Parts: sequence; C-alpha cells; structure tokens
Amino acid sequence: MVNETKIILNVLVLFLPLPLFWALFSQQNSRWIFQATKMNGDLKFFTIKPDQFTLVNPLLALIVIPLFEFILYPILAKLGLKSPLQKATLGGYFAALAFVISALIENQIDRKVLHILWLLPQFFIMTLGEILIVIPLMQFSYTEAPNSMKSVLQSFRLLTIAFGNLIVAVISGYKIVNSQQNEFLIFAGLMLIDISLFGLLVKRYRSQNKIIDEINKNSIENFEVTKL
Repeated sequence: MVNETKIILNVLVLFLPLPLFWALFSQQNSRWIFQATKMNGDLKFFTIKPDQFTLVNPLLALIVIPLFEFILYPILAKLGLKSPLQKATLGGYFAALAFVISALIENQIDRKVLHILWLLPQFFIMTLGEILIVIPLMQFSYTEAPNSMKSVLQSFRLLTIAFGNLIVAVISGYKIVNSQQNEFLIFAGLMLIDISLFGLLVKRYRSQNKIIDEINKNSIENFEVTKL
C-alpha cells in the first residue's frame, strides 16, 4: 500500500497543471456562446441559434477521433511524439491557440457583425486539444496506476475538471478584466505558461512500471551473482 501510494503521488504531480486546460475547455458552453450571440447565424435556409453551437464540439470529436487514429497519430509518431504525455502537452498548446483565435474573432466582432461560422476554427482547434489531452491521459492513468488505485487516479482526473470550472467562476465573478478580448488573451497566455510547466514535468517523469522492472531486474541479477 505504501509503494502504491508513492506511485499515485508521483503521477498526481502531473495532474496539477490540468485544471487550467479545463477552465479553457468549459468556456465553449459559456463565453464562446455569449460570443455567438453577437454574430449572425443566418444560413438562408436555416438560422443557427447561439446555444445550438454547443453541438459543434461533440460532432467534431466524432469526426476527428478516427482521423487521429489512422492519420494524425502516425504522423505524430514520425515527429517523435509517441507517448501519451507528449500528446497531452501538444493538446495544451492547441487549447492556447484556440483562445488566441477567439480573441481575434472578438476583436472583429467589436468592429462589425460576423457570421457565426467564424467560430468553427476555434471550436475545431479546441476539439483537437481535447482529444490529445483526454484520451492519452486516460490511457496513461490506467497504465501507470496500480490495480488497486486505478479508480482513485481516475477520480483525481475528474477533480481537475471541477477545479477548472472553479477557476472560470472566480475570474468571471470578480470581473478581473473588463474586455472580453483581453480575457481570452490572458487565458491563452496562462495556458501557454501552464502547459510549458507541464512539459517540464513530463521530461522529468519516470514511469513507475519501468522503475519496478529495473528493480526486479537488478534483484534477479544480484541473486544470480550471489548464487554463483
């Protein structure tokens, strides 16, 4: 139990930067929808309402996940991004990029009325970030966690989502920034710093399974030497 607890604590350190990603992700259903209310949703044959745009993320995810499996993951592997943690790091940068785009769109909205479909790029890039973070981290958590601790680790992963929503509530509630465009840029900047720190943690992380394998290997070798 002591060894398994040490393994869990070692993995949980990597979860510390994740709430900020969820703070950005959750704004698809809040800030970005408010952004949509200031845009034109007329398609001639159909009018898109702002709250209907919440369907974009799950629809894009259904389309993009198969493309990741058969096209994008092999490309990332050739670029040297093979591990789940490396993919998650890239996903964080995509999230920051999505908020830079949303800030640019907000700037244009303040000048003229844009069509609501201009929101698609930021939703698409955020979906890429979501897939690169959520799926690889679930794989990583299940692989690294001891058998008796898998549900505990998944619970902590869900806790990062709750803290992400809390971050948004605090920033929005206190109205730290009056300009929506500047708020988007601040979130993008914080995400860049946050995911860069995550990348440093990833470089320093050693898989506990590998450590255990090394210990077992050394123990066997020492036993054989002693026996001889």
